[in-house]
Amino acid sequence: RMTKDEVVGFWVSASDEAWDTAEKLVGLGKRSDGLFFAHLAVEKIIKALFYDKKDDNPPPIHNLDKLAKNVGTDITQEQLDELKEITGFNVSARYDDYKRSFYKKATMEYTSVWIKKAKHIRDYFKSLIFV
Repeated sequence: RMTKDEVVGFWVSASDEAWDTAEKLVGLGKRSDGLFFAHLAVEKIIKALFYDKKDDNPPPIHNLDKLAKNVGTDITQEQLDELKEITGFNVSARYDDYKRSFYKKATMEYTSVWIKKAKHIRDYFKSLIFV
């Protein structure tokens, strides 16, 4: 059995890898795919924080605002609203009909704004982890 620190470290590393992939994809012009990986990075850091605070496995869900509420940490309404938008990057990137509309939505301007917001919120949750 992994120790608490090992489990949290696993989630943090997985988040770091997903974030690296997100930045690389956006840099290659694959904006919608980059936003999908940004969602994964935020999801994994929230799950790391969940395990760090609760010493239990996070629920197997992808809804970021629900995950964040389950952590039991201070979170603003603005952050919850941002997490709801970022959650859409996951759903939109998985299904063909959503992919087409999300691809159009992921303009350079939109992607630039939301990559920054995802980075900020990911950094915030990461700063709350004590491992």
